[in-house]
Amino acid sequence: MTGLQHLDIEALEELRDVMEDEFDCLIETFITDADKKLVALKAAIEANDPSEIGKVSHSFKGSCSNIGAPYLSDLCKISEDKGRNEDTTDIDVLYEQIKDEYHQVKNLLSEQLSQ
Repeated sequence: MTGLQHLDIEALEELRDVMEDEFDCLIETFITDADKKLVALKAAIEANDPSEIGKVSHSFKGSCSNIGAPYLSDLCKISEDKGRNEDTTDIDVLYEQIKDEYHQVKNLLSEQLSQ
């Protein structure tokens, strides 16, 4: 994935410094929450509910941005915009991109635990 940044390591290191002993809990909470958001996004897409697609994507985007996952945040922003504009064209393809990127991020974040 040339030019794409799965994780902003500098931002993660800042979070580690600020959170100290709670850093692992933060990562685990993000992963648990993101797993739920991915399920909710898929359900909204299957229900063809653009409003819910926008809401879930907005929330997911914020979480990704806060944890330092810029490309995943960008994908969620695209999904959010599609939902708000009631444009579900190729939303299944976008969902697959979000899901694939999330799994990359999840694996990389898991490697950051207890370091």
